[in-house]
Amino acid sequence: MLRSTAAAGDAIRLLSAIGDALGGHEAGFSMRVAQAAARFALHRGEKAETVAATYYAAALHNIGAVRIVVPPSAGERDAAIAQLDGPVAGAHISAAIAGLPPATGDYIRWHRESFDGTGFPDKLRWNGIPHAAMAINVVRAFLEAIEAQGEDASPPEALFAVVGETGRAFAINVVKEFREFYAASVGSFDEYFEPDWQLDAVDADAVVTTMCNEIDAREERTAGRGERLDTLVRAIVAGAPELDIDPNRAALAARLMSLGRLRGDKRADDFDPLARLGREVRAATATIAAQTVLGAPTYAPYAAIIVQTEEWFDGTGLPAKRRGTAIDATARVLAVAIAADALDRQPDMEQRIAAAAGTQFDPAVVAAFMKVPA
Repeated sequence: MLRSTAAAGDAIRLLSAIGDALGGHEAGFSMRVAQAAARFALHRGEKAETVAATYYAAALHNIGAVRIVVPPSAGERDAAIAQLDGPVAGAHISAAIAGLPPATGDYIRWHRESFDGTGFPDKLRWNGIPHAAMAINVVRAFLEAIEAQGEDASPPEALFAVVGETGRAFAINVVKEFREFYAASVGSFDEYFEPDWQLDAVDADAVVTTMCNEIDAREERTAGRGERLDTLVRAIVAGAPELDIDPNRAALAARLMSLGRLRGDKRADDFDPLARLGREVRAATATIAAQTVLGAPTYAPYAAIIVQTEEWFDGTGLPAKRRGTAIDATARVLAVAIAADALDRQPDMEQRIAAAAGTQFDPAVVAAFMKVPA
């Protein structure tokens, strides 16, 4: 168990990055919403608990997307309807994280409600929408408008877009407060902020592991993969004590590989894991996972492991063509475990992995794998 406010905060950052990816946002978008929304709450004179709940709800406002899976065959209308369940799923996910401020889930559930009753998921209206939830929505809309403008981003134009929604999406008083906050924050709107809230009750690794399991469960072929890799990696590590690998660290690194499925339209497991064809896609998938953890200091060290899982022992892998023991030892273990899991139902799986010893895989790791009971 990893329990500390710093580690828990990093787990929240990692979950926010998952929400960003699934929501089609740039990395760090949700954390920008969180910091600005919390500072907006301070500007309104809210109590410390409301400020903290605002921060965590804004950071996790899109995490419910992990449970929304839209079939490729779905039309635009069906896809849009499916997204309406996101806030409810997000509220349930946050409620399962012990130690968050009690109102966090409510703010997530209702942050997309509209003043005129046309929002979702519950079609609340007027004063039935918590003030803090609507304030989060104002900040989200403002920063989303800036993001959509790209390099030509104009905060005044984004503010104009928010003001234009007064009376429909947002209450007049909330927009008025936001305009005052914006005017007072010119030049420092993106200033870093983190609430004074103790998260010692949060088991950071458990939260991250659960979310990686959710990502795996989005596709039938990867459902339960994290559990399988956890077991297999620990068994391989136990059979190769000379590599001096921490089994818990290796198992968590295996779980984090699921983050590579968050962006891009091609999947690493669309290709044979032992073929040179598809190496670029597999390496790109590993890179996505590595980049995702970089925003959370507690988990950032895992990036160096994850990004090397497609390096080949003979030096012909990607992305840096590392050779032999220049490849991280844990990455060498993960490479074998990932391939074995992908080939699990093939009768010649062991023979194929054994044949790749010395080219794709570390012979010592392959030898340890061969000792793992079937």
